[in-house]
Amino acid sequence: MMKKVFGTIILSWCLYSFSFGQQTPISSDPELKKLVLKGLEKMYNFKFKDAELVYKQVKTKLPDHPLYYMLMAMNMDWQWEPELTNDTLVKKMKAFLNHTVELCEALLNVQKKDDAEIMFIYFTAEGFLARVNSMQGDYMAAVRNSTNAYKYVKKGFTLKEKFSDFYFSTGMYNYYRERYPELHPVIKPFAKLMDAGNAVEGIEQLKIAYKTSLFSKMESANYLVNIYFKYEGKPAEILSTIEEVVKKYPDNLFFVFKYAEGLLQTGQAEKALPHIEKLISTNWSYYKCAGNIMMTWYNLNNSKTTEASASMTLADVLYKKMYKVNDNLHGYYYITKGKLAQAEGKNLEAKKLYNTAANKAEYPSIIAEAKKLAGAL
Repeated sequence: MMKKVFGTIILSWCLYSFSFGQQTPISSDPELKKLVLKGLEKMYNFKFKDAELVYKQVKTKLPDHPLYYMLMAMNMDWQWEPELTNDTLVKKMKAFLNHTVELCEALLNVQKKDDAEIMFIYFTAEGFLARVNSMQGDYMAAVRNSTNAYKYVKKGFTLKEKFSDFYFSTGMYNYYRERYPELHPVIKPFAKLMDAGNAVEGIEQLKIAYKTSLFSKMESANYLVNIYFKYEGKPAEILSTIEEVVKKYPDNLFFVFKYAEGLLQTGQAEKALPHIEKLISTNWSYYKCAGNIMMTWYNLNNSKTTEASASMTLADVLYKKMYKVNDNLHGYYYITKGKLAQAEGKNLEAKKLYNTAANKAEYPSIIAEAKKLAGAL
């Protein structure tokens, strides 16, 4: 999930350049700013080829600047995740990110001073590499990338009062600095080397960013979704925000998925149905699989065991392709299979599936539900 902080950083940088009157390539060329924003809008609505064409126009205007390579890497990431199976694409994406870092380092060395524009792109690329390397299991590389990015992230803490988009990056740091190590103890020794956060304050800062920022609205919503679904277990508190995002980006399947999921979790199955059907109709295996899992859930809620079995069978076929996925889809898959088995009177099989769900799930709320269901059999 940890998705899509990097678009916000680039968007925020665009605003930063204008807000403080710096004569950067962006601030001196309003048409270039419009191009960047246009490309990001295309990307967020899953129009990846259209976004790439726009980004190539950015390169024409700034041929020796790292911005183009960062934007292209972002565009690739939206296509690589959440299945993580396109090795050719991720290799190309990392090459673009490494080239971004190299260009930024060269510019910072030449200038011998902190350049806000290059700093933004530099820590974005390093943070991006840290996440990708972590997802690929190369944790030492991820730690190196994070260390490189951290010093510039800290410099952004003091800017939020002047520039509301920095409430997003500061809020994200404050929350995840505290909560993430709780679920991933392996990183606790490294987290101790970083300044302490404040989870409650982090949530409030993200809410401020969502309400007041010009460009980090979507990313603030994204992380609030993750927080309320995964860590706090209170999806109802963020549903109205997801609904707004889905209306703005109706083809962003990630947010369509989260909206349908939230509606199901809050007892609004009928409202979720058209969004589930949209996921099932897509060509993306991950979202089609998620859609069929939720359709099984929907049918079970309506006591339609035969229909639930049919949709689960479709999910089973698609789930075999999800061997690299590292998010909560595994938990939903096994807990839904368990509910179907229980509905069919196969309690021993159901208990086994619930235990598997508890072991594989990412969300504490799903883990707790799976353990409760298993314990009841």
